[in-house]
Amino acid sequence: MMVIAAGLQAYAASELADNCDPKLETASIIAAVSLFVSFVFNGIWVWARTSQKASMTRRVSILLWTAAVVVGTAGAGAALGQAELYEDLACEVEHSAELHYASIALLVLSIALPHAMQKKQNGKKFESAEGKPLKAMKPLQFI
Repeated sequence: MMVIAAGLQAYAASELADNCDPKLETASIIAAVSLFVSFVFNGIWVWARTSQKASMTRRVSILLWTAAVVVGTAGAGAALGQAELYEDLACEVEHSAELHYASIALLVLSIALPHAMQKKQNGKKFESAEGKPLKAMKPLQFI
């Protein structure tokens, strides 16, 4: 979903470049570039997580991913705000507001859905040093 949202922002910027003042495409370009850059940071985070690399790499990559997604979402919102002014500036762009609304909706869904989904259990069970499953014990009772 985030790929589609980034693509929509890039499309909006290219459409503005042909029909309007180049200053108006800045918000869409910032949104598209930061969303595409977020894929790099997300890939680094996934690689560091699966290869059990240092926790600092995971932390820095998730921090940079979050920052890139926030900047991309803010850029998409700014582009939507500018889309309301295209008629006043005599820009001939079709479906610009709808395009930005769709992009923002996809961004919100791609950010929120992973937090609502239940994580899959990997089936690991805790075992003792001898390889036997741990037994449940009664809690200690103090007198």
